[in-house]
Amino acid sequence: MRGPGGAFRPVLSHDGNNLAFVRRIREKTVLFIRDLDSGIDKPVYTELSKDQQEAWALFGVYTNYAFSPDDKEITIWAKVKFTA
Repeated sequence: MRGPGGAFRPVLSHDGNNLAFVRRIREKTVLFIRDLDSGIDKPVYTELSKDQQEAWALFGVYTNYAFSPDDKEITIWAKVKFTA
């Protein structure tokens, strides 16, 4: 996905095939997955809690998250709960 703005909090999958990252799209904070072979970015979750880009983000602009050991799911903090 091309356009203004940046991405943050990149996480590489265990198999090295995908890169997850968070990006702002207009007023929404969105989780994306990039297929590293094709270079295609795919939005996978659009209901994240708002990032802290405008704040003094002492601990980063978004919380940490992780791929499951088999790379089939991502555990991330969203809407005041864990989502998998």
